[in-house]
Amino acid sequence: MTSSRSPALSASSQSKSWTNLRQKFMHVLPRPGEDTPHTSSSRPGAAAPIIHPLPTRLTELVSTEIYEQVITYCTDKATLLACMRVCRAWVPRARFILFSRVICRPRVVIPSGTTGSLVSCVALYRGPDSDVEELIHGNSDGVYHSASRRILLRVKHVSQMAILVEYDLFLCLADGLFSTLPLDRLLSGHAHEHDLTVLSKHVHAFDVLRDGAKAQVCVRKGSSRNGIIKVFETRRGVSSGQGAGQPATREMFVPSGIHSLRQATMNMLVVGLQGTGGFEVIHVQTAETQSLLDPNDFTLKFVFRNKSLRALECIRSRDQERFLVCYDKFGLFVNLHGNQLSEPPMMRWSEGSPPIYFALKEPYLLAFTSTCLYVWWTETGGSKQTVLGQYTLLNAVGRDERIFLMAHGSGDVVELVFNS
Repeated sequence: MTSSRSPALSASSQSKSWTNLRQKFMHVLPRPGEDTPHTSSSRPGAAAPIIHPLPTRLTELVSTEIYEQVITYCTDKATLLACMRVCRAWVPRARFILFSRVICRPRVVIPSGTTGSLVSCVALYRGPDSDVEELIHGNSDGVYHSASRRILLRVKHVSQMAILVEYDLFLCLADGLFSTLPLDRLLSGHAHEHDLTVLSKHVHAFDVLRDGAKAQVCVRKGSSRNGIIKVFETRRGVSSGQGAGQPATREMFVPSGIHSLRQATMNMLVVGLQGTGGFEVIHVQTAETQSLLDPNDFTLKFVFRNKSLRALECIRSRDQERFLVCYDKFGLFVNLHGNQLSEPPMMRWSEGSPPIYFALKEPYLLAFTSTCLYVWWTETGGSKQTVLGQYTLLNAVGRDERIFLMAHGSGDVVELVFNS
C-alpha cells in the first residue's frame, strides 16, 4: 500500500520508530563501558539517546523472540526489510549454534527415490588395499552397491547382512534363509541366487562376534513357544567364502520363545525370553543355563516379582565389565555377577512412547520408538535429546561402527552423526 505521507514526515517517523525500537530492546544488548551514559528519554527537544554500536556476535546474544518482536513493532516497509535482512543473516548462525549443541543429528546418505523399494539393511566393508569404507544395502529385490546403485545380487526380501572381509565372506538373511557367499563373488556383480550356500531356514535374526583369528555366528529361529539356536564357527585359512559354509558346530533347543540373542563371549550367549521377563545365560559348550540377574540381589527383587516385564535387549559394555539390560519399562546396568550397579542409575522410559529396541553407542543409549528416537546419557541416566520421527536401525552397532537408519517419514537412509 502506497503511503500518503510527505517524504520528510516519512523519514522523520521512520527515524523515531527505529529510535523507540532500539530503546525498547536496549536492555538485552551489552554495553561497551559502564561509564558511558545511557539516556532513555524520548521527549521532544530532549538530547538524542546514545545508541551503542551493535555487537559483532549479535545473533548469539539476542533471542529469536526479540527478532519476532522487531518485525511486529516495525510498520514502515524500509525498516521491515532491514529487519528481514537481519533475520536472514541470523538463520545460518542459529543453525550452526543449534547443531553444535545437539549430541547427534541425521545426515542423508541415500536419498529416497534412488533405491526403488525401501532399504531394509546396510553393511559396511573396506577392502584390504583401500582406506575408504564402501556401503552396500539390501531391500525387497536384492543387494546393491550404494554409491553406484549397481545391483550385486538378486534375492528376495533381504532383512539382514554382514560382511567379514578377513574371511572373504558375505552373510545374508533373505526370506527367512540364512546363507553365505564369497565376498569377491558378490562384489564382482556376477553372483546369482543359486551361488548362495543356505545354512539354515526359518531364521529370525543372526548375531556375529569376532575374536582374533575366528568369528562366531549365532542364529535364532522358532516360534513364540520355543526357540532354536544354531552356532557356526568361522576360522581364517579356510578356502575362500567357505568359512561358515559348514554344518552348525552347536545346536540348542530352548523351551521358551526367544525375543533377543547376543553373544557375550565365544562360550556365553545371553537370550531374552518371552513371557518370563528375564535374561538367561547359555553356555555354548555345555548348554547349561542360568539367570543373568542375581536372584539373591535384593535390589532386583522387583524384576523377578513383576511377571509382566518384557526383556528386550542385553548389551555388553565396551570395557566388558558390565551388562546393560533393557526391559519395556526401564534399563539398568549389572556387573558380571548379575548384581545391579548403583552407578550409572536406572533409566526409566516414557510410558506414552515405550522403546521397541535399543543400540548402545557409549556413553549414549539410543532408544527407538514408533514416534521418535531418544538419546540417553548412560552416565547420568537422563534423556539428553529427542530426534522426532520414526527411525529403524539398519546395521548392527559394534564398538566403532557407524550407525545407519531408515527415516520412515522421508524414505531416506541417514547416518547418525555424533558431535565430537
